[in-house]
Amino acid sequence: MYYTERIDGFQICDPTYLGDPPEGLPPTFDVVKWVQTEPQEVVNMRTGKKEISTEYCYVVAWLKWNAKEPCFEFQSCGLRWLGANPTQRVIDAILDFAERKEGELVAFSGR
Repeated sequence: MYYTERIDGFQICDPTYLGDPPEGLPPTFDVVKWVQTEPQEVVNMRTGKKEISTEYCYVVAWLKWNAKEPCFEFQSCGLRWLGANPTQRVIDAILDFAERKEGELVAFSGR
């Protein structure tokens, strides 16, 4: 599921796992960067069918819920976040998303 629109090529979405997700993980969201490419044949991981794609995304960071604090922790995937050179609009969108989700999770936990 995508939680935000694409902003300057970045988007927040659910993590994608090969197989079943590990049990007991805190709420986690991927911050992905979209890249445009020449048309190429790919296999859709959800359907297993071949299709033509002109874009792909890769994870640059994660937002992971820390229930003890309670707040989100931002974790770069290596140095990808720095290499992706996000704009202030992207940073503001991530902070806004985290603040809204934090409110939901705190309300859900009864704190």
